[in-house]
Amino acid sequence: MAGTSLMRIAHLEDMAAKQHQAVVSAEDDLRRLSQQLVKAQEEERRSLSRDLHDQIGQVLTALRIGIGNLEGAVGHANGKEPQDQNEYQKKIQTQLDQAKRLSEQALRSVRDIAMGLRPAMLDDLGLGAALEWQVRQFSRLCGVPVSVAVEGDLEQFSDAQRTCIYRVVQEALNNVSRHAKATEVMLLVAGRESGIAIEVRDNGDGFDRRALRNGGLGLVGLKERVRQLGGEATVDSKPGEGATLHVWLPVTAAVES
Repeated sequence: MAGTSLMRIAHLEDMAAKQHQAVVSAEDDLRRLSQQLVKAQEEERRSLSRDLHDQIGQVLTALRIGIGNLEGAVGHANGKEPQDQNEYQKKIQTQLDQAKRLSEQALRSVRDIAMGLRPAMLDDLGLGAALEWQVRQFSRLCGVPVSVAVEGDLEQFSDAQRTCIYRVVQEALNNVSRHAKATEVMLLVAGRESGIAIEVRDNGDGFDRRALRNGGLGLVGLKERVRQLGGEATVDSKPGEGATLHVWLPVTAAVES
């Protein structure tokens, strides 16, 4: 009996030690994720600030200068002879055309920034159109062609799940642009009665999957976003053989969410 008791106690102590180690590991992961979330937030703010300064600020500065030149041309035209007024009218028209182009450029920049923060077409035109726009933007900015295949009904999912799908694809493409050095990317989105499957595949450098545990926030946050909706995200990759992201989100999780 004493020997049996000692074995039982040793078994319980071993189980307790394993559970304690699991708790410590989970706390470490949570602490690391929290730190990376703060870092990502600051990076996002820095990126937004840079976009506003470089794209919007410079265009508005040029527009202000153009309006000042236009005001000067109008002032010089007053009181001039008719033949001189015609010359100034041409200058005024040139300044007006330039101001119009600058205002249209600023509007496009604001629209692009707003789409990056929250794609309006996700609400207005649906998930399929938003994903196609996202892919076009990625190819235009990175010069990497993306083949897109969208199957099934994508509008049966909740707003939370459609937003999750959009962000998953966005993060996957961002990872490709930053790390993969790929020349081709394939995106597959398939809506089924039971859920939706997403696959993002590239022909880039790939990586060792054993290093994923210590990976950056991008993949960790992506998996956490999917997990919160009852889904699953996995990555298959080998050095030199590209990488493939697989995501599955069940319909039931979308309804309950």
